Amino acid sequence: MKKRFLKKLLLIFFGLSFFLMPISNALGFGFVPGPDPPPADTTPPTVAITSHSTGATISGAFTVRANANDNVGVTRVSFALGSFNLGYDNTAPYEKSYDIMNAGFSVNDGTHLLTAIAFDAAGNYAVNQVTVNVVGHSMRFAVIVGISDYKVGGDLSFCDEDATDWYNHLSGAQMDYDHIWVYGDSNASNYPKYDGKATEYNIKQALTNMVNMADDNDIIAFISSGHGSGDGIGSSYICAWDCDSGENGENGNFYDTELTAILENALAARIFVFLDHCRSGGFGSDLMNMGNNARVYCTTTCTEKGVGYGFPDKQNGFWTYYFLEFAWLLQYKSSATTSMETVFTFAFKAFPYTSPPFDGNFDKPQEFDGNTSALFYMA
Repeated sequence: MKKRFLKKLLLIFFGLSFFLMPISNALGFGFVPGPDPPPADTTPPTVAITSHSTGATISGAFTVRANANDNVGVTRVSFALGSFNLGYDNTAPYEKSYDIMNAGFSVNDGTHLLTAIAFDAAGNYAVNQVTVNVVGHSMRFAVIVGISDYKVGGDLSFCDEDATDWYNHLSGAQMDYDHIWVYGDSNASNYPKYDGKATEYNIKQALTNMVNMADDNDIIAFISSGHGSGDGIGSSYICAWDCDSGENGENGNFYDTELTAILENALAARIFVFLDHCRSGGFGSDLMNMGNNARVYCTTTCTEKGVGYGFPDKQNGFWTYYFLEFAWLLQYKSSATTSMETVFTFAFKAFPYTSPPFDGNFDKPQEFDGNTSALFYMA
């Protein structure tokens, strides 16, 4: 009896289901299948570099262009020269401009692949490459001076540490300077590289050699720490190691006019001068009066009347610490793409020139920028 009863219930249930299904569909709440999803976009874009052909030369400022198309739409085209990312453009015509003298450009002279990669919204991409020749990438030169122990007269502390820190920074992977000369006192073992005593004669020879080696794509730097003096009204000089006891026909006093007589002959694209010497502010006006002053950036520890101090807690000269260590290395992570104006601004804000022993009128760091409409980079 139970089996028969269950069979009757099942028949009644399925009967009602078939009877109600047309009604539910007619009323609009039945299970009606939707449209099939659109097929996935698997078609890659097409891309072709139009600005350069195989064997082309890239030198100085250049623009790379490419044509790109897609069945749905191109979202962006990225460009690279060798392993260096030039950036991307997301609207046609697809192009990107660059200058091999720009800060951080890390492609050496020689043969490299110029690459364009087009992308669509589905993640499909296409690549086009041509082989080009890079010519005229900048070389980087620096003369570094740090004198703690003088041939005669009073000695200083931490100037050899200043020279060491500058050398380590400029020779490091981010700055990657090609040629660096380091001159100091008679304690050669205190320097990571030692090219001789920082006599006035040796400093002048090193600067002259650097100027003669550098062409109009290159960067040169003169960085010095030690005693300094002057008349307080614009004429300043660096006390070389042989100050007041000159060698090789020099008196040991390296004047602002003597420095400009050397640097005004420089063809270099950028000329950087950093002076951590008393009275060093007097160098600025002379450098700014050179015919090539638009390529010069200079910063000094003080005015033409001011004094520089050692910073025992940090084992550096005060301005060397704030500009190089505190600002450039710590705040900006030694970046080659940080401008000297940016470094100066950050360091100057922190520099305690209004507190003893500094004289706030004379002992504050100075900035001399030959081209205020453009930022100055050291690489």
